Amino acid sequence: MEEELRKVARDAYVTWESSPYLVPWRFVGAQVWVVERGAEVEVRHGAERIAVHSRAMRRHQVVTRSEHHFAVVAPLCLLAKSARKAANRGPQNPSRVLGWS
Repeated sequence: MEEELRKVARDAYVTWESSPYLVPWRFVGAQVWVVERGAEVEVRHGAERIAVHSRAMRRHQVVTRSEHHFAVVAPLCLLAKSARKAANRGPQNPSRVLGWS
């Protein structure tokens, strides 16, 4: 068993043996332990196991799980939807926005 402390990147991936493994987005920026257990790679945050993946078959193979990917993409989609709504409202009167009369 081999393990190493790694930092989760902004895109929610942690790299192990040159392959990126996706973890839940809420751990972006966190220090996590990556543990190789035979044919699996486990990612732990403290005592919590946050992800388990099959080990990459080759270097630079991107390893994901659909539930982790959705958790990364969903907040971005909601943010984009909010931005579209704001753009559709048109330009705002600065005095209205700032509360000036």
